[in-house]
Amino acid sequence: MAVVVGKSRIFSGMIWTTIQTLVNRSLGFLVKLVLARLLFPEDFGVVGMAAVFISFINVFNDLGIGAALIQRKKEKLREAHYHTAFWSGIVWSILVFLIVSFLIGPLAAWFYDVSILKLIVPALSLSILVSPINLVQKAQLTRDLKFKKLAYISNLSSFLAAIIALIMAFTGFGVWAIVANAVATNIIAVPFYFMVSKYIPKLAWDKTCFQEIFGFGIYTTANSLFGKITSNIDYLIVGKLLGAASLGIYTFAFIFTDVFRSQLMNIVKSVMFPVFSQLQNDPKILKNYYLKVVKINGLLVNPVMFGMILFSDPLIPYFFGEKWINSIELINILSLGVIVHMLVNSNSALFQAKGKVRAQLFINIFQTLFFFVPAIVIGTYLFDMVGTAYGFLIAKILSVIFILIMLEKLLAIKAWSVLKVSSIPLLISLISFTLVYFLKSYIFPVYLAIPTYALSVLVFSYLLEKDNVMFLVNKVLKRNDKE
Repeated sequence: MAVVVGKSRIFSGMIWTTIQTLVNRSLGFLVKLVLARLLFPEDFGVVGMAAVFISFINVFNDLGIGAALIQRKKEKLREAHYHTAFWSGIVWSILVFLIVSFLIGPLAAWFYDVSILKLIVPALSLSILVSPINLVQKAQLTRDLKFKKLAYISNLSSFLAAIIALIMAFTGFGVWAIVANAVATNIIAVPFYFMVSKYIPKLAWDKTCFQEIFGFGIYTTANSLFGKITSNIDYLIVGKLLGAASLGIYTFAFIFTDVFRSQLMNIVKSVMFPVFSQLQNDPKILKNYYLKVVKINGLLVNPVMFGMILFSDPLIPYFFGEKWINSIELINILSLGVIVHMLVNSNSALFQAKGKVRAQLFINIFQTLFFFVPAIVIGTYLFDMVGTAYGFLIAKILSVIFILIMLEKLLAIKAWSVLKVSSIPLLISLISFTLVYFLKSYIFPVYLAIPTYALSVLVFSYLLEKDNVMFLVNKVLKRNDKE
């Protein structure tokens, strides 16, 4: 019999995880804002080069052990699983850090022909040594849906790390401020996780437990690897073919579009993965929850992306300077890619929760090899950065069609059902976009067009999705948090 998860706990989790991510992203964005004023696209490009290699390495950091601890059914989870996971993560992270320091750093410097990457890549990888220490605690808190505590730890750590980074930025450390911010967040969080979770690792390791969690985790890791290849192939190609300056501009555009989308997806996945896991034996309820998540994500993300298209032209030069003006066209194209992606958002959490990790791996491999790599390589080679963005958009469209087919084939979630729940969020955004586009072009100045657009989205959201909007408003006003 399926476990019934209370809507108040799910909503509470969404609220606290949203707060956590909003604070983290706001602080991170503030650091990038300061650096964008102080530095040039070349500097952002160098950090972007290092980040590509680190993102690949991070996939192997915990071997999917954290996801395995969350997905495993409660009655099959023993204390030995936690101790085995903790020590396996520690040993593995040390090995990975050594590989990064002595192999990946020099490899990145050689690949891009940028010598400073020999220092930046190992420095960024310091977080690899620290994150496994928090692995079990985070899994325990996530399993119990204690997202408020996770948010407190994450926000406090990010706040302190942001202060360090901003001090470094203003005192002339440049790109090293970003490195310090990324590393300090994980280090500062360590004692807080131990205090909140009360977990004390014992010197114990069980072969059977390792095989059980590793068996799930290895497919999760492989999925993450191909997911990272898919999401970073454009960075890799732009940096190699076009250089640091072009990669800096492309990275800047990506921050405003797909990074925003991915952070929201992280919110939803963090909350819904354990929820989906508890509902994995009730296909009907699971399907309803998934479609609900697709609609809510569309209501949140689509208006922002259409707003990017409307207002990036006047706002980017105003806030960040003329040196970033070449990013405007990229922002518009990548925003369309995000809008397309919202049709299948959160599908990875659903596949993992149902234990369909092999199928998810097939999907990721297929879309990476046959959609993203060829589209982005050809686009970049023929049309530079703009071609990269269009290649990314085309690959997104093909990928969404493919995932819709797989959802129907493997989980009996019909493509028509997904398109139906996505249509209203898309319609709200299109109506508001069209209205404000003409007002901005012929009547309103920008400073009036922006609040008009926001008001239009809110009004049409209320008119077309009154029940969902009022449910969210009432939950916020009542603060119905019953963790």
